[in-house]
Amino acid sequence: MIQAEKKKRVIDIKNLDMKLKIENDFYNVINEVSLYVEEGEMVALVGESGCGKSMTAKAAIGLQPENSVLTGRIETDNENLLEYSEKEWEKRRGKETAMIFQEPMTALNPLIHIGKQIAENARTHGADKNEAKQRALEMMKMVGLPDVERLYRNFPCQLSGGMRQRAMIAMALINNPELLIADEPTTALDVTIQAQIMELLKEMNEKTGTAVLLISHDLGVVRNMCSRLYVMYAGHIVESGSIDEVFENPMHPYTRGLILSVPDVTKREQELVSIPGTVPSLAERKQEGCPFYDRCERRLEVCQKKACEMQDVNGHMIACHLYTGTQKEV
Repeated sequence: MIQAEKKKRVIDIKNLDMKLKIENDFYNVINEVSLYVEEGEMVALVGESGCGKSMTAKAAIGLQPENSVLTGRIETDNENLLEYSEKEWEKRRGKETAMIFQEPMTALNPLIHIGKQIAENARTHGADKNEAKQRALEMMKMVGLPDVERLYRNFPCQLSGGMRQRAMIAMALINNPELLIADEPTTALDVTIQAQIMELLKEMNEKTGTAVLLISHDLGVVRNMCSRLYVMYAGHIVESGSIDEVFENPMHPYTRGLILSVPDVTKREQELVSIPGTVPSLAERKQEGCPFYDRCERRLEVCQKKACEMQDVNGHMIACHLYTGTQKEV
């Protein structure tokens, strides 16, 4: 029997912890997070706002806050990126790993032409002025921007939200990175443009082979885009697996709540399902027990004092005492 060739992990995060120092106190933002993305695949990181998704993404590209303290490993090519200096990050960022941010108007410089900003990423990594401009024009065409010679000389304010986001994608892909991190790339766009941008990301993934880590709270989009997903709550990964496994058999109460909260046109007569409560602030997060304890409708006695480690249950990974044999519910 011929074994399938093992794919390279373009990023492999292992037991990543992030604490923020605010005044004289440290607050846990990310707790023992482990996830990986293989070459060419699209993987989702999902959860409500405030769960730590963007902080995880920023750490993966060396843009974590200055007041943060990180431990663990972020590996690629057998190197721990947490040991990189800022100079080493500058060589890697935008070349091997690129990122699309949530709001293009804050990510783009309003005083510099769009084309020049896209070309600048190529120049930073070795292209001369003419080559950079040519690559920028080609990439602008590839992401579906019209009349690229004219748009090259336009400022960000002269483009629509969808066009600005396409420009951001062109900027991220101009150096053909191994990994593209897309952090809520359609947050500020209307529904029609959201669908176009997501379809573009999928098309670019297939055309260029760039792996994508898609950060989102939209489970409908994730289901159609990705092959695997990680579910994050209050800085913890609580469940992970293939899209089909998790959507067809969600096991963690938080994952179930997220999936049931998605509006369904076939259930118009039924009330919308919502998860009670909100994600706790950094100051409110407990240092012991399950992070979802206060909002969980199936919590056990053990959940209040002891966090559950990730375990393999029916083909995907889950951190929940419901599957450890403890049955005494509160």
